[in-house]
Amino acid sequence: MGDTRDVFFEPQERAVIRTADVYQTQIEVGTTGYSDTLLNIVATFKNSGRPEGFNAQSMVGKSKRGEVALRLFARINPETEVIEQAGFKSRGCLAMTACASVICDLIEGKTLPEALTVTTEDVLEAVDGVPWDKSYTPDFAVEAVRALYGDWLYRNGATLAQLNEQLPCDENSLSCLKCEHCSLRDTRTDLLVDEMVKGREGAAAGAGAGIAVIAEEHVSSDGGVGEGAAVETEEALEPEGSDELDAADRELVEHNAIADLCEAVRAASADSRLSSPAEWDELGLVPAHLSAEDFEMLAYEYLEENTDLHAVAAPVAKGEAAPANPHVKSRFRTATKAVGVPPFAAKSKAEPVEEREANDPSQEPQEQDSRASAVNAASQRPAATNPGGTIDPATGLRIPAGYRLEEIEGELVLVQTDEETAPVEKAIDCEHIRALVGAHSYYLYDNTLMTDAFARWAFLAAEGNPMVTLAECAREECRTYPRPLAAASLANDPFHLDADAVAAAFAAMAGNADFADIAQVQDSKGDLYFYSTDLMSADLAESLAEWYGVERARNV
Repeated sequence: MGDTRDVFFEPQERAVIRTADVYQTQIEVGTTGYSDTLLNIVATFKNSGRPEGFNAQSMVGKSKRGEVALRLFARINPETEVIEQAGFKSRGCLAMTACASVICDLIEGKTLPEALTVTTEDVLEAVDGVPWDKSYTPDFAVEAVRALYGDWLYRNGATLAQLNEQLPCDENSLSCLKCEHCSLRDTRTDLLVDEMVKGREGAAAGAGAGIAVIAEEHVSSDGGVGEGAAVETEEALEPEGSDELDAADRELVEHNAIADLCEAVRAASADSRLSSPAEWDELGLVPAHLSAEDFEMLAYEYLEENTDLHAVAAPVAKGEAAPANPHVKSRFRTATKAVGVPPFAAKSKAEPVEEREANDPSQEPQEQDSRASAVNAASQRPAATNPGGTIDPATGLRIPAGYRLEEIEGELVLVQTDEETAPVEKAIDCEHIRALVGAHSYYLYDNTLMTDAFARWAFLAAEGNPMVTLAECAREECRTYPRPLAAASLANDPFHLDADAVAAAFAAMAGNADFADIAQVQDSKGDLYFYSTDLMSADLAESLAEWYGVERARNV
């Protein structure tokens, strides 16, 4: 369990699994209600992750990346359709992880049609039952196998009719209703849309069933088709603002969207913020042909495969010794770059404005001022706003494709051109992107622009658990400096917890064994401080609180 990650603090006596492949979100009840067989499966599974050379995959769950989700991967022999190796990724409870591991074992060595014969009863028997409130987990495992088969058929050119024939679905069945998300359902939708597009383009034979349904609703009483039928059919087939994209175009659009996302993450990190999926649609990062959820998963999977996404230093567990303090190696530090110069301007190869004025005395003062303003404005702009394009030789500004610089009323502005430029593949710079995964979302940052420590503080603030925030910050202060945590410091960015919120969090800790070590002390002015009794004595906490709150100001 060397790669286990504790994103929140968890008691040492409670087993929590958080790796790149298995993320346990439900920890409140520990192992209560689980059979010894199930717990043994969870403790010893070896089939997580993507098998080498996998050529089929599926996903089912309550959401694409929510409380409970299961992904299956398989390497299938193309000649025999035998599942040679299966692997999984899971998110949720221990029962989900156990059922995911078991279903991989049950389908390996079987042909795809044979794998469909595995039932929920088979899964339940293999794990020796699941708690009553986890009864959906065997269904997810079995439905994931159906979706895996559907993905295999789709990859091998199956039509919607063939898919319906070999894998008929009853969307009103209990299993389907339990699965809020199912990749097989998504595949059917994609095939239906493809057939509808073909029908619109004039493929009379084999037109999609969706067209017939739409048109039939507009048949007039005399048997003719109403005038509005063609109009509504066209609108239904081509949503506003959508463009037809072939596979290569979609791949390029998605690639560039991830490149833009990485730039947006860096811009957020430079602004001391984490970037989360909740803001990506509003920022215009989500491609038109994808839903926000689809892009969220696409980005996560790409970053997971191409970066050390989870290489974040975990917080020191309760009671453990503090690491070496990185803040006290020297009282002094040497600047490595010009202080106050934005990164954009520091890295720009543009000739300084003063040098341009000296080299070109004929330049009009108004033009000099406007160009200087443009350079200064651009230096304050996140790099993500200037993807691609060309460099203007006069200003050194990067001009996005499809735009030109034009001087209007003494100011340089970007004006859109009428030229249609072919999309250019952007470079994806994701080497330093890191993720923190919470109970319901994940958050990205660039660790060259934001420290892991600050990212974790921002993460705690975003997750909205004041008790965990107060406890972790108090322990960290005691370990690192050492000193008690001033309650007033939690009012600062990124926490923004006022005195009432801090007091309420401390009161809620009472009687909770997870926070039994957190205590409070006051200085002579009445200001509150918090400390960990595992890391600091009450006398030391009191004396340090008095020093930092009262005496230090008198000695500076």
